[in-house]
Amino acid sequence: MKLEQIERLVRVRDDGQVDAQADGPPRRRRRLTPPSSTPATPPITPLAPSTPSTSAPGADLGFPPLVVPVPSDPSTWVEDPPTLPTFATHYEHPKTINTPAKLAQEWFDGINDGPPVRSLEIFYGPGQRNGWGQPPRCSWRAAATRGDKRKFEKAFSKRHKLYKFFETHKDDRAGAIARLDLLIKRRFPDDASPSTSHIVYLRDNAGSALDEPLGAALDDPAATEAGTGGAPPAGVVHG
Repeated sequence: MKLEQIERLVRVRDDGQVDAQADGPPRRRRRLTPPSSTPATPPITPLAPSTPSTSAPGADLGFPPLVVPVPSDPSTWVEDPPTLPTFATHYEHPKTINTPAKLAQEWFDGINDGPPVRSLEIFYGPGQRNGWGQPPRCSWRAAATRGDKRKFEKAFSKRHKLYKFFETHKDDRAGAIARLDLLIKRRFPDDASPSTSHIVYLRDNAGSALDEPLGAALDDPAATEAGTGGAPPAGVVHG
């Protein structure tokens, strides 16, 4: 196409826009220079602060919360309910209990924001729920309740005599703790640091020492291992 024909087809205007063809349909005008002014941006209205929800997770959707918080006062617990609360059926012994004082805390007060084991026994133990009714009302630590093939119940039974020892001396909690500390010190004279193996030792080897009055003198475990008939070799802990 010759230059004269191109100039006939397109007329270039002074403002930088391409006009319509002389002998064809109109073309869309294209601006070659930026606009002289930028359109104003509408103001952004800040959102009102939201109010945090005080309901339990899932409550707005009609679902129960996944974890039921433990009421701080056991006297508010419901006795013998048709279904036991989650904090009872999902309780596990903390693996951080490494001193008699912590074991006593678990029994009397609860530890790591968990419920007191003593209250679990009072409200939901075998004395209150022995399998009667339809469906059967089983205790909080029974295999039928927890579905773990007696794993937890076996673990609880190993600690039961220590719990019973604290319950027997509930009016002298400090004295009961001191007695267990003495047994540990005699068995591990060179190991004063807290250890879960000390609790395992008490659980498996305390024996008749737990039946003695707190003021009674204990036999030297070098001769008699707290009523078990002999001390195990040094460094050996039954578990």
